[in-house]
Amino acid sequence: MTVSSPGDVAPVDDPPARYAEVKDLPGVDGFYVEGNEIVVLTTVKSSEPKIRAHGLRPKLVRYGMTDLGVIRDDVSKLMARDRSIFTVGIDPKQSVVLVTVRDAQFSDTVRDLQKRPGVKVEVADGAPSPA
Repeated sequence: MTVSSPGDVAPVDDPPARYAEVKDLPGVDGFYVEGNEIVVLTTVKSSEPKIRAHGLRPKLVRYGMTDLGVIRDDVSKLMARDRSIFTVGIDPKQSVVLVTVRDAQFSDTVRDLQKRPGVKVEVADGAPSPA
C-alpha cells in the first residue's frame, strides 16, 4: 500500500485483513470502518502521527473502548431496575455509551444517566417524542 504523503488516509480494500495491524499500534483504544477507511480511536494525542503513518485515520476521543465497556456494564445493571431503558450499547463513532429508552417521559434513573459523562440517551424509534 502506498500513501502519497504523510497524513493522507489510504483507502482500504479489505479492512478486516488489517485489524491485527491496527490493534498492535500504540495508543489504540478501538477502531471502526467508515466507508473504505479504518478510523482508529485513541485517547492519546501523541499517537495520532503514528496512526497516520500507517495510512489510517486517527480520531482523538475522550473515552477509550475499555472505559466505555465499564460504563456500559454499569448502565446495563440499571436495566433490571428501570424498565424504561430499552437498549444499552457502545457507539464507537461518537465514543459514547448509547442508551435508548422506550418513553420520552424520562425516569429519575434516565435523567441521572443523561448527566453522566460518556453516556448519550436517545428515545427509541416509535416512542412518543418529548413535548
